[in-house]
Amino acid sequence: MEPTSERHWEDEPATRVSYRALSASAIVTLLLGIASILALYHPAMWCIPAAALLTAVLAVWATSASGPDLAGRPAVVWGLALALLFGSWAPAAYYLERRHLQTQAREFHECWLQLILQGERQDAFDWTLPADRRQAPPPQDQSVAGPSAAPPATADSYFRQGTPRVVAELAGRASWRFVCTLQVDKALRTSTIAQQFELTDKRQSRKVAVVVTSTREYTERT
Repeated sequence: MEPTSERHWEDEPATRVSYRALSASAIVTLLLGIASILALYHPAMWCIPAAALLTAVLAVWATSASGPDLAGRPAVVWGLALALLFGSWAPAAYYLERRHLQTQAREFHECWLQLILQGERQDAFDWTLPADRRQAPPPQDQSVAGPSAAPPATADSYFRQGTPRVVAELAGRASWRFVCTLQVDKALRTSTIAQQFELTDKRQSRKVAVVVTSTREYTERT
C-alpha cells in the first residue's frame, strides 16, 4: 500500500490597497500658487499669493490633524513655494520700476528747468514736442506735459501759460530744488510722473513751488 501525501492549501492573505483622500485645501493651494504669476502684472493681483499662503496654512493643519488618512502635502509645498516666489518678486519688481521711472523723470525735469532758467526757451520747448519735430532731443524719450497733454504750436504761446510761464519769469535769477514725487502712473505704453520743485528767487528772496509733469511713451522696436 503506497503512502498517500496530503497537500494542505493555505489561503494567501489578500492584497490590500488603501486609498487616502486628497486634501481639498492642498489642491486649492497649488492652484493659487500657479495663479500667483498674475501678481507680476498688476498690484491688484497681489492678493492671490496672500490667499495661497492662507490656504497653505489650512492645508498643513488639515493634513497634520488627520494623520495618514489625508494626502496632499506635496501639493501644499509646491503651492507655497510658488506663492512665496511670485509674492516677493512682484512687489520688488513694481517698486524698483517706479524708482527707476522717478529717477529718469527727475533728471529730465531738472534739465528742462535748467534750460528755462538759463534763458534757452526754444530748447526747452523743443523737448515738449514729438521726437520727429524736436530740434534738440532730450536724453530720454519723454515729453513735458505741463498744463496740458498737447503742447502749443509755438514757444511763445507755450510760455504764456501755467508752469512754463512761472519758471520763465524767474529766468536768470532763480535756483531750484527737488521736493518730492507726487504721482507715478504706469500704463501699458505710457508712464506719467509728476514731481514738485521749489524755485528760489534770489532777487526778492521768495520761494515758488511748481509741479512738472512728464509723460513717457514706449514704442515698439522692430
